[in-house]
Amino acid sequence: MNPLFGSFDSAMPLLYRASWQAGVLAVVVFAVCRSCPRIPARWRCVFWSVVLARLLLPVLPSSEASLFNVARPPVASTEQPVVEVAPESGPESEPEDAVTLTPFEENMTPPTGGQSFESVELQELEPVPTEQTSSEVVPPDEPVETSSTETFQVPWTALTYTWLTGVSLMFLREMLQQFRLKRQLRRCRNASDASLLDILSSCRSEMGLRRNVRLLVTSDLVGPAVTGILRPAIILPAHVVKSLDEAELRWLLCHELAHIRRRDTLTYAVWRLARAIHWFNPLAWLAASSVKTTAESASDERVLSIAATQNHIQYGQSLLRVAELLTEWKPVPTAVGIFSRRDNLKRRITMIADYKRPSRIWTLLAITGVLVLALTGLTDAMKVEALSEVATSSEIYNAEDPEQHPQEVAPTAPPSDSSGRIRVFHERKHDM
Repeated sequence: MNPLFGSFDSAMPLLYRASWQAGVLAVVVFAVCRSCPRIPARWRCVFWSVVLARLLLPVLPSSEASLFNVARPPVASTEQPVVEVAPESGPESEPEDAVTLTPFEENMTPPTGGQSFESVELQELEPVPTEQTSSEVVPPDEPVETSSTETFQVPWTALTYTWLTGVSLMFLREMLQQFRLKRQLRRCRNASDASLLDILSSCRSEMGLRRNVRLLVTSDLVGPAVTGILRPAIILPAHVVKSLDEAELRWLLCHELAHIRRRDTLTYAVWRLARAIHWFNPLAWLAASSVKTTAESASDERVLSIAATQNHIQYGQSLLRVAELLTEWKPVPTAVGIFSRRDNLKRRITMIADYKRPSRIWTLLAITGVLVLALTGLTDAMKVEALSEVATSSEIYNAEDPEQHPQEVAPTAPPSDSSGRIRVFHERKHDM
């Protein structure tokens, strides 16, 4: 086999393990966001970053606090059967030279004629019948039957080829989208209107953004969007710029600048990479879509946090005005647009109308939730071998004090040769 594919085969179990664990974390984050809508959107994005970290980190340290300890297999018991030694029966005092014969020795012929056992003598005896136990001993010449689940092996080689095919198609799709973006940018022109550039400069100061931002105008029917990681740019349709007044343009630019300040273009690029690697996991696709929607809400909250309360309704009306102008539009490839989903606009308008600054209690709860999720979700389950060693060391520690524990003797079978006869090793000397 090719060494390259061999290395992929060894890495595939780690990839699938990271994928299903990230899926579990995604379900947890879905539940938290649904049950606690008062959590600020920026902290919901931090929750999703924990899922992103699990998708991109194939190996994590083991911890007893890991959430995935629930799915670990049970630890096999290391205890041995205990046999208590019964007290000897008979008189309380016996002479020191008394000899107690074992059941094997009683069948032996005692020495005669003053002979002594100076050397070791081996005698063959008939096997001693023992009680039948419930467990059956399988003869060595008969094969041991195994279940189909024990002999099943995961076809990692076939899964590796399938995964590589999917990843290749995903990266080909990404290259096509980048090509479409480059073609879209070539059709754009730099904004030359002085009043529009002044509004952009004023909005940058209000949003606390020091980075240079290009403002591009296009005649294509595309939605307002932000693109570029190192050199961010805002793309606006020409008919939208002509139709909006100065206040509406200000709110629109503040929203796009909030995306740049939050570096949503970089975040979404990393999510596209994770989605390409875990293309087979539907929860990874749902998580990437939810992150984009949550980023829109976080940008809305950022704009509302710097605006006066009486201007919140005006900001919502500006979004509705932009939506009316974009009856037919297409998103800019790989860009972060103002409308990630049409069906999400109603919820955003409702949030804007009911917006209140998040209280410290919800912020503290969000921070605590992120820390707990990172501690339990970004650690792996304890290995069974490690748990067995811990259990064994605990048993050894508890057995150090012989006074607190009864004497335990493991049952041993009498020695036997290949013919099945019991051989007794007798070493006593005859007392002359």
